[in-house]
Amino acid sequence: MLDVTAMQIMVLDKGYDSEPIHKMIQDENIISMIPVRNRDCLISRTKGRYRKLVRREFDETLYHERNKTETIFSVIKRRFHSEIKSYDDYSMKTKELLYRVLACNCHRMCLISLVLIMISRKPIDRKVLK
Repeated sequence: MLDVTAMQIMVLDKGYDSEPIHKMIQDENIISMIPVRNRDCLISRTKGRYRKLVRREFDETLYHERNKTETIFSVIKRRFHSEIKSYDDYSMKTKELLYRVLACNCHRMCLISLVLIMISRKPIDRKVLK
């Protein structure tokens, strides 16, 4: 059985900055890290209770961690294709995505192993070859 940890923080881009989305995320007891569209105006001028709350508690360093996951998703899509072959069954779609992540991790480990092997080899003495 797959053990899934409950989500604690949801990091999204500016396109998701709306009061209903912030409210939905907060109702699930999840912290939302969504940058407010107009950051130049005062907090008192920002509309919406949840948007003001996010604006006060926004963490730039945490938000920029999002780039790492976006990069990993991009690599998986480029190397292992972006379309899902499974049809209607939700569990099969989940398994297919998990296998792609597993394949991506195995591919990275093989590349790292290859690099380590190449680094650990001694340089060839050209005088012996002549």
